[in-house]
Amino acid sequence: MTISGGCQCGSVRYELSAAPERVSICHCRDCQKSAGAPMVAWALAAKESFRVTAGEAREVNSSGDSFRYFCGECGTGLYYINETHLPG
Repeated sequence: MTISGGCQCGSVRYELSAAPERVSICHCRDCQKSAGAPMVAWALAAKESFRVTAGEAREVNSSGDSFRYFCGECGTGLYYINETHLPG
């Protein structure tokens, strides 16, 4: 099973080679501010199963150990890494 996705303009593309380990909705203030919305839907995936296949996402340290990645062309939020709270 492969899940693919990317930004709105198509500059950055990614693939997930395994089913997400967990899917949820987050209401934390960091996610609310990042999305400009009351909540964010997300899927947890093992680092080994995720890869960027085209382009290069830009990184911003949104808070502490949280890093958010987005397309530098269109601004679409793409993925999030926090090794402290969500290792691997």
